[in-house]
Amino acid sequence: SMAFSPRSPDYTPRTNEGSPRPGDSEQACTNGNGSGLAKRASAFLRQGNQANRVSDDEDKAAAGMKPVFADAEAMKARMREKMMAPQYDVMDYYKEKGLFQAIARHRFFQSITLAVIGSNALWIWIDTDFNKSETLPDAEWYIQLGEHVFCTLF
Repeated sequence: SMAFSPRSPDYTPRTNEGSPRPGDSEQACTNGNGSGLAKRASAFLRQGNQANRVSDDEDKAAAGMKPVFADAEAMKARMREKMMAPQYDVMDYYKEKGLFQAIARHRFFQSITLAVIGSNALWIWIDTDFNKSETLPDAEWYIQLGEHVFCTLF
């Protein structure tokens, strides 16, 4: 069996007799009796009844279909809820009294911790590119020093 493409000389397009084609008049769509689907659809669209649209939306929701456009008011309400919710802060779980909670809450400690994390990322780059040894005791002295410093800090 040979497949026909629109470019082959033996290709003839299929037609559905009685089916309207783009550009056909309303008379062709109604098959001459004036009560066709196109005429009814056109009358329904011209009607523009809000109650019909609401019931259509309710019918679609009952059938499990989602509306095409989001409900702006519902989106605004969800956004307001999220904005009013308290933000997560790990310090809410710290104790109220004691030396270590005071250190952990201090702004200087937070800045130093962030700097250590950033410098460790740079150290991983240096260690990966310049450390050619298999084990830490076989590594150069500066590699061993860097590893021990970060081990102590963390």
